[in-house]
Amino acid sequence: MHLRRIACSLSALLTLIVGCSDSKIPQGVILKGRLINNGKPMELVRPDIGLGMVEIQLIPAPGTKGADENSRADKDGKFEIRGPGKGIPAGTYKLAVRHWKEGMGKKDELEGRFDRDKTPILLEVPAKAAGGMHDVGDIELSTYDTPIKN
Repeated sequence: MHLRRIACSLSALLTLIVGCSDSKIPQGVILKGRLINNGKPMELVRPDIGLGMVEIQLIPAPGTKGADENSRADKDGKFEIRGPGKGIPAGTYKLAVRHWKEGMGKKDELEGRFDRDKTPILLEVPAKAAGGMHDVGDIELSTYDTPIKN
């Protein structure tokens, strides 16, 4: 009986703590899309063992709240950025992309063209999508100014 009371008390306390801390995180937007180059996903040598990665960094533009967010695209080029808890704040973001075909740090196959300071890709995350998901669709890297051989 005594053990049951302790368990119930702990359960109630945990519910209170989780409920209160969760309410301080504002509703954001989960962002998803697909990165392609020349109509297809970027090649990864052996992603199953860490050889090959498409690294994505979402950087808030001036006037957009939030922090940098990092993610990776899968072998099909699909990515999802969830942010801290309930998504990212609405606003405008730069999208930086690096393609490590043979493993991180080997050679960026995009030759730095989409690094955080050079990327021409801007994404708009709409406020009306707060609490849900926003699909930016396909992002075709070859449509940006500098041709990319890949």
